[in-house]
Amino acid sequence: MMTVIGAKYSPEADPDFVPGEGQTMDDAPDVESPDLLDIKKGVKAMKGSESESSVLVLAVEKEEEAPKIDFIDKGPNSKGLTDMRNRITNSVCRHMGVPPVLIGVAEAGMLGNNQQIVNSIKLFNLTVEPARASIIAPLAKLYPELSDWSVKPLNPVDYLDPTVAQKMTDDEIRAFGGLPELEKPQSTDAERTLQALAGLPALVANQVLADMTEDERRGLIGLGPKTTTPTPAT
Repeated sequence: MMTVIGAKYSPEADPDFVPGEGQTMDDAPDVESPDLLDIKKGVKAMKGSESESSVLVLAVEKEEEAPKIDFIDKGPNSKGLTDMRNRITNSVCRHMGVPPVLIGVAEAGMLGNNQQIVNSIKLFNLTVEPARASIIAPLAKLYPELSDWSVKPLNPVDYLDPTVAQKMTDDEIRAFGGLPELEKPQSTDAERTLQALAGLPALVANQVLADMTEDERRGLIGLGPKTTTPTPAT
């Protein structure tokens, strides 16, 4: 923006203007002075024909008539636009029934909360259930040979409540995470015999032990057969 000061640069009424019906000489259009035209030609030559920039040339008679340029701080405006964008996003989510956390616009500290995400998914499934039912109903009529039109809700996040986990076995917890069961050591014959004896009444267990050979009883506790020292020949 360029400002030139002086009466010679100010536009003047067109002296060749002829008033029409209902017009006076006050309606004559302004005509730029030759001095102002020279200024504009010089500016145009200075910026070059290939330049994409634009230059505004203003002409005033007195310095106090020159326009004043005030720069507006864009900081508060940018913050307002950001807040407005968040409000619009939340409004759309509210009207569409979509929990904001499912599209990543919730509070940053809550995006890592699996419990909140699972609860939001369950809530969203309840919201879309009427629409899902309205879609399935005509399909069931058009294709009656397909008896099962149930739709399983998508649960992309697995969440195991700590209270429930305390009541589960190790194999159940591994199965929840998609892991196979742990390999259990195979019981030996002696271990199985001891387990069977432990489940018997004391009198019955003692009778069973009495019917066993000495080597069998030693084998139950991990001892080998009893060896005897041969009597030397005389």
